[in-house]
Amino acid sequence: MSEQTPRVSTGVAIAATILAVVHTGLLLALAVMFIRTAPAMRAQYMDFGMRVPYSTEVALQLGMAMTDYSWAVGLFGVAFVALDVVIFVLLASQRRTCVLAWVWAMAVTVGLLAVEGPICYVLLEPQFKLMEALAR
Repeated sequence: MSEQTPRVSTGVAIAATILAVVHTGLLLALAVMFIRTAPAMRAQYMDFGMRVPYSTEVALQLGMAMTDYSWAVGLFGVAFVALDVVIFVLLASQRRTCVLAWVWAMAVTVGLLAVEGPICYVLLEPQFKLMEALAR
């Protein structure tokens, strides 16, 4: 006789849906920040003939690549959220690993929130120096 796989409970399905929406929103905010600000910042830094730090140049190049290949950014985002939700559901479905599911969800959420700060700093650091130089 075949053994039936356990069904996902309603609570786990609702939690997974909320998790998918939150993580999709965070990824979308990160992508929009790169796609919208990187080209504008790059043009501004080039207009003033500024040399930017290496980390800023890498972030600008990444933003320009994300602008050029936005379809790949979308595919990566969908794959990331799908894998995230699958891992969460697999962990939450078992009574022994239920706590690990919530640890996973919090770790991914905190990671997505934490990555935006350094990126903003790297992109905007030359902007602050430019504003200081123009104020003199």
